[in-house]
Amino acid sequence: MTKLFYFLPIISGCIFSLGVQAQIQLSADDIYQEGNFKMTLDVSGGFASGAVGANSTWDYTSLNKNQNLTFEIRPYQSSLNDANMVRISGKDTFQYIQKTTSDIFEIVPLQNFDVIAFEKLRTFSSPMNYQDSFTDSFAQVSYYTGAQLGLFSYDSIKLTYKNSIESLSDAWGEISLPSGNFQSLRIKTTELIKVRITGKKGGMGYEQIPGLDVDETYTDYKWYAKGKGYYLAKLDVENDLFTYMQSNSVSVQNQVLLDMSLCVQNPIQSEMKMHNIGQNTYNISLYDLSGRLIYTSEITPNSIKVYDSAVLPRGVYYLQLLNVESGTITVRKVLKQ
Repeated sequence: MTKLFYFLPIISGCIFSLGVQAQIQLSADDIYQEGNFKMTLDVSGGFASGAVGANSTWDYTSLNKNQNLTFEIRPYQSSLNDANMVRISGKDTFQYIQKTTSDIFEIVPLQNFDVIAFEKLRTFSSPMNYQDSFTDSFAQVSYYTGAQLGLFSYDSIKLTYKNSIESLSDAWGEISLPSGNFQSLRIKTTELIKVRITGKKGGMGYEQIPGLDVDETYTDYKWYAKGKGYYLAKLDVENDLFTYMQSNSVSVQNQVLLDMSLCVQNPIQSEMKMHNIGQNTYNISLYDLSGRLIYTSEITPNSIKVYDSAVLPRGVYYLQLLNVESGTITVRKVLKQ
């Protein structure tokens, strides 16, 4: 059966303003700007999001310094997608961004065997004031044969992937961190990821395949201040992690390019198939969200590698790809169903 790929348009890109005058008004440069950044991660847990509303105060001065995180935000140029900025740490690439004068979009690469599709998800719209909100989402529908996904009792498989976010500036005030006190605007963001898989036998219609649906919800709170170019602090609710800024130095003029020669099936089920369509060798490393190494291997040019992922728990993983020839490292998010 011939593979078909259908891409649903981005939906619900709406902005609402409740008419309340903000004490801090954020621009796109306050959210994402070229430069060097040093962050600190506290993994001790038990964090509270604190007060909601106007003129709030948050005291996080007793945070631990469990791990230092350094990264750069650089210009980016490629004919493969619309991104014009990238966030990297060393040679690890973590995020691709399109920034305009008013909006910021995350460029989401979705790998499907030897086909790569890029979707845009708006993560910020400016100017942003207290009690402003925005939403955005995209959906992708892909078709496979049953054999391609190891579901041999079905002739055709339909996979629907949906990603949506809802963001609200729910508070403003002063946040106290080990690095100082700052007037800030807080943004609460909820991200929803849904995967639906249906199968078809013969001339019958598509029917739900039990046990394969995925529903993931991620919520975070981010505090921003004028002129910082990135968030001051972030509370990751699901993983109970707190990250805050130690220092920043904006404006770095560098450029990196995205290497997309290695295609990875995503999401994965009982197997993770990787197809190297380029001329370089890659070292592959798969990590869970805690940073634990799960799998490592090498894939040579013009070859296919298959990893037995049946024993992996459902959830999100990170796949690190090291281009042996160039030394370039990219990191991709992989969803296990």
